[in-house]
Amino acid sequence: MISNYLKAAFRNLWMHKGYSFINIAGLSIGLASSFIIMLYSLNELGYDRFNTNLDRIFLVTTENPDLKWTEPSTPFVLGPALKDQFPQVEQFARWMKSFCPFKYKDRSFDNVACISSDTSIFKILTLPLKEGSLRNISAERNFAVISSEMAQKVFGDRDPIGEIITVNWRGESYDLKVSAVMLDIPRTSTFRADLIVPLSIGEKWMSTNWSKFVKDPLESWNLKIAPTYVLLTPSSVASDLENQLASFSNAHTDANIKSRFHLLPLKEIYFRSSGFVNNRFPAGDITNVYVYSTIAILILLVACINFVILSTGRASVRTKEIAVRKVIGATRFDLMKQVMMESVMVSLLSLPVALLLVELFLPSLSRLLGRALPASSFHNLNSLFLFAGVTLVAGILAGSYVSFYLSGFRPMDILRNKLSTGGSKATLRKIMIAIQMVIFVGLITASITIYQQVRYFHNKDMGFDKEDLLVFSTENRNLGQTLETFKAELKSDPSITDVSGTYLLPGSGGGGFSMVPDKSDPTKKISYQGVSVDRDFIETMKMKLVYGKSFAQSTLEESKSAVILNESAVKVFGVVDPSQELVNGQRILGIVKDFNMHSLREAIAPIVINCSTEFVMEIAVRVRHSSDVSKTVSLIESKSKPFNNGKPMEYQFFDDRLDDLYGNDYRFAEMIGCFTALAIVIACLGLFGVSLFVIQTRVKEIGIRKVMGASVGTIFYLVAKEFIALILIATIVSTPITIYFMNGWLQHYAYKVSVDAFVVIFALLAAVCIVLVTIGYQAIKAATANPVEALRYE
Repeated sequence: MISNYLKAAFRNLWMHKGYSFINIAGLSIGLASSFIIMLYSLNELGYDRFNTNLDRIFLVTTENPDLKWTEPSTPFVLGPALKDQFPQVEQFARWMKSFCPFKYKDRSFDNVACISSDTSIFKILTLPLKEGSLRNISAERNFAVISSEMAQKVFGDRDPIGEIITVNWRGESYDLKVSAVMLDIPRTSTFRADLIVPLSIGEKWMSTNWSKFVKDPLESWNLKIAPTYVLLTPSSVASDLENQLASFSNAHTDANIKSRFHLLPLKEIYFRSSGFVNNRFPAGDITNVYVYSTIAILILLVACINFVILSTGRASVRTKEIAVRKVIGATRFDLMKQVMMESVMVSLLSLPVALLLVELFLPSLSRLLGRALPASSFHNLNSLFLFAGVTLVAGILAGSYVSFYLSGFRPMDILRNKLSTGGSKATLRKIMIAIQMVIFVGLITASITIYQQVRYFHNKDMGFDKEDLLVFSTENRNLGQTLETFKAELKSDPSITDVSGTYLLPGSGGGGFSMVPDKSDPTKKISYQGVSVDRDFIETMKMKLVYGKSFAQSTLEESKSAVILNESAVKVFGVVDPSQELVNGQRILGIVKDFNMHSLREAIAPIVINCSTEFVMEIAVRVRHSSDVSKTVSLIESKSKPFNNGKPMEYQFFDDRLDDLYGNDYRFAEMIGCFTALAIVIACLGLFGVSLFVIQTRVKEIGIRKVMGASVGTIFYLVAKEFIALILIATIVSTPITIYFMNGWLQHYAYKVSVDAFVVIFALLAAVCIVLVTIGYQAIKAATANPVEALRYE
């Protein structure tokens, strides 16, 4: 019986090659899209899941309620204090990260991800070893645990255990012995390291560099510098410890700062760390997982609807076959199995094509998704079984209605030509086409809105001139002492017009916040961002002064004792007369128009600019518009070496830097555009097949109308009006739904566009054009055909 079903299925597919191609092509594209999104979603949801003790591992975070921020760093003394005071804490591990160069004999390696950590990190996280032992490293102060990939790069096939490497941790070198080689940490880990070294290295750096600001950095409860993991005992309840941390925080932190410690489960770090201040972890967006997964389902739904529409539309072709089968004894269940077999066969024929599409397009789509999804991620049995299962389910769902519909025909009605495949059946077909159109009109509207938003990012006035501006980053922590000499060196070249040194420039994503008492209510505090710059900052950035003067326009003594505010700071601080008021004991030298220090997701913060070059991390260089930029960059790099520990400073164009703030948004927009295009292609395949079927069923009517004098335009309108009406209905249905979801998405941004009438009208016109182009060939072919041929038929 099964062989009979298979033969019949192959015969039907072969006899109707055009419809079979449309079904297989549409389903292949839908499946390929779904597979790629499944790989992406599994990758995102799989972060840190490899850890054996996942449910017992927590990151301690520090919340500052007044500043309304949370950071993943804690005081250095927190870990030992938690272990001593709370029996629920089985282990703790503090760590610091730096990208360090290191040497092995005469070979050098740069930008190695190096972690200085408590050795208990190996007891908390699952970091299995490939070679060596950790048995004695807790007593060692010169150990190094290296990743397998880095060991291969450094030592090749040689045994690395016991070899000495020289690691430069933030300016100081340490000779360390390789004690173990760990397996490469999975890509889906928020803890990433090529090299793990003793915590004492980080302790020494902290003591040296922070002692000038804090009396004892390693014992301070106000200095948050090191992330801390804790491993709770198996019987512990995390919520109980979380409740106890409130009183613990009050007992140990400064009452004026009001820091609060919290437990964040390791499995939640990836999706919840994006809003952290000074975040050290890779961060994902669960919203993207939901959005992409929903779109993948919609695309697959469009492909399945195509199958249902085309199969029910061809019902009249198969009625006699069904009647004969029923007459010779086939039951309705037998017919349903036969039709279901055909549906499953179509889906299974689509599977290898879908896998080929995934193989071809995964690299480029991985770039758009912003995640490294190598082809090997689906070159395994688990993925293949998953994909086969999804394909089988899609085939069964697509064929279930068709099998129920076709098997319900009564053989006597078929043989007496009393069967009607129109009426309610045509209504169902229209409903399904309308559902497809609702999906792709909604996706068009969403794509346009997202494109407008990212274009708004690129074009919005940021409060300064980003053109012809370069950013150079320095490794020299003492550059401020020789900054003026360096600036003079650069400005001696005629292609450079302005130079300014700052701690952080706009677009860095970082920055420090402070608080001042509210004038109207001293019990309340106002947070602001402090920005340290040199005297030429305002002129170099081409910011607009609305009051007073810049640091460069004042004397050196004035600059050191005064501040410049942005307009938001003036409003928040309640400044009425800038010439008579003080901020933190300093007079107000000037006021600049608001400028964006961070991305447009955030509202512009109150900013206090002070003139200080004690810490200079970035250099802004404005070049002459007519100059040869590449030549100027080379010149700056060569001149920067003596001021940057003998290395050329790394640089970036400022507009590229700002665009990097919205890299995820740009990729999201491109990805939504790709998915929209795929949904349109699949829907158009179905529309083409439906238009072919509709025209074939109206051949005689079209012939009679032409004989009666109907023009080509009239015939085209006759065929197209049904589809255009469905587009109008789909637009009416999809518009409020799309607006609702897009407004929710736009809430993530402080500065945003809106879904206006123009977007809706443009989406409608785009959909009309797409549909008319799709059905146009068949409609014009029918309208220009010789009516005699149509009427001579039969």
